[in-house]
Amino acid sequence: AVLTLALGIGANAGIFTILQQVLLRRLPVPNPDQLVLLYSPGPRQGHVSSDESEDGAESFSYPLYTTLRDHNPVFSGLAAMDTYSTALTYRGHTDRAQAYVVSGNYFETLGVKPALGRTLEPSDTATLGGSPVVVLSYGAWKSRFGGDPGILNQGILVNNKPMTIVGVTDSTFDGTQPGFTPAFYIPITMVTSLSIPPRDLTRHNDNWIKLIARIKPGMSIEQASAGLQPVFSAMLKDELPLFSGWNDKEQAAFLARRMILRTGAHGRPMLENGAGKQIMALMSMVALVLLIACANIAGLLTARAASRQREIGIRLSLGASRFQLVRQLLIESVLLGGAGALLGLLIASWTSSTLVKFASENGIADGLSGSLNPSVLVFTFFVAGVCVALFGVAPSLRATRGELVSSVKEQAGTSSLGTSHQRLRQGLVVCQVALTLLLVTAAGAFAQSLYNAKHTDLGLRTDHMLEFTVTPGILGYDDARGKALFRNLDERVAAIPGVRSVSSAAERLMDYSDRHSNVDVEGEPAEERGSKHVLRNAVGPGHFSNMGIPLLEGREFTSADRLGSPKVAIVN
Repeated sequence: AVLTLALGIGANAGIFTILQQVLLRRLPVPNPDQLVLLYSPGPRQGHVSSDESEDGAESFSYPLYTTLRDHNPVFSGLAAMDTYSTALTYRGHTDRAQAYVVSGNYFETLGVKPALGRTLEPSDTATLGGSPVVVLSYGAWKSRFGGDPGILNQGILVNNKPMTIVGVTDSTFDGTQPGFTPAFYIPITMVTSLSIPPRDLTRHNDNWIKLIARIKPGMSIEQASAGLQPVFSAMLKDELPLFSGWNDKEQAAFLARRMILRTGAHGRPMLENGAGKQIMALMSMVALVLLIACANIAGLLTARAASRQREIGIRLSLGASRFQLVRQLLIESVLLGGAGALLGLLIASWTSSTLVKFASENGIADGLSGSLNPSVLVFTFFVAGVCVALFGVAPSLRATRGELVSSVKEQAGTSSLGTSHQRLRQGLVVCQVALTLLLVTAAGAFAQSLYNAKHTDLGLRTDHMLEFTVTPGILGYDDARGKALFRNLDERVAAIPGVRSVSSAAERLMDYSDRHSNVDVEGEPAEERGSKHVLRNAVGPGHFSNMGIPLLEGREFTSADRLGSPKVAIVN
């Protein structure tokens, strides 16, 4: 019984450890309910960098942000941010590190205090490229810099540019995007100096910044949204003359855009949107496992109580009250539940650590923790209490309800108590079969989906394929040096014994990317031009044959297709 409970409770606690971080955990900042995320769906021109929605509703230009920050009646603070992968060099060692580029009021808006030194301040973003400072996250300070208290004012290289460490964040704060824990924070006005393309801080048609705000105390999200809309509409009217090529319908749609505020208490919902449904499905399945375990143990306890009919009858004859007997039987059940919960914590730790490792290795999330925090412990023992109630109460009440004389005589199989126990056990068996059938059906559907995914014809060859990424731009390589590096890589990798072919691509196949362009087709009506948003990739010579992708017509790119030659493309 203890092992059965441990498996059920441990699986639930392990999944809850992940669920709590993805769906339930509130940002560890003062008054997180006052935080809101800003969205504005609708048409826009120029570059849009989106990581949450198809139309880039969460992305804004830097000029729009600064105007909205300085001229709104509803926010006590409006901060801007974005995430990047950078090259961090310290004491001659270079490694990739995740970074937040943030506005100078980011920490002030959130209410985050430093554990060491200071956080970024509005003066750090007063001029473009004028403040080469970084604030380390607490985790990076501990893991990368050994928790050295003398790290302040030390120099590091970010994308090969000298920066100075001025502070370390509080240990409880790990950013505003669960699943993406930054190593450090840099001023948003340093993006162009650090070779982080393609980001522009002056153009109104470069939409890449994500916004998080704190509404004024006593104001609801609905009130803030209503108060912000007139200001936002006026800003759109001022921006409209900056854009060209729109017809009357497109201009009207641009001016009709609304600013939508959503709760930011849990941070940006990237991980929730990507994995929330899967986590809930896992939680539902392990909950069924626990219910089956409870029904199983209830059946065991019912059979055990039936074998103790004579003992219970004698106790009643000697003057024991029914309450005393029920209490004794429940204490026995509590001991089972407590032992199952303690052993379940070990299983939960293994389960959560395995899930975190899987999420990290597969690029789902890199900031989750597999450790069992106090809320998980509370959940574990709460579940254990519910289990005790499920499998302990009914058998205890049923065991002490028999007719006294027949219990003492214990005519096996003839007493009303024995008949009652039999009915209860039959009912439990029915429940177990029903729950198991539901669980097996769901598991079968998952297995079928997994089989289909693994055996889907992707249209390319994945066996004997090795891929790696190189990002020379973040180390200061210009276009000419970058192209020379890739040509050199192609030649040297192709010369390795056992390599059959090699090719390059700007975006990895079977990977998320929103890189797209507006495409005009020759001969189409004028009103349809610019309306086709097409995903695109840039690939090198021999890419399709290397990936095993056949061409229906035409030819592949060759080394002759270079700058200055006729412009060519391949369409799917």
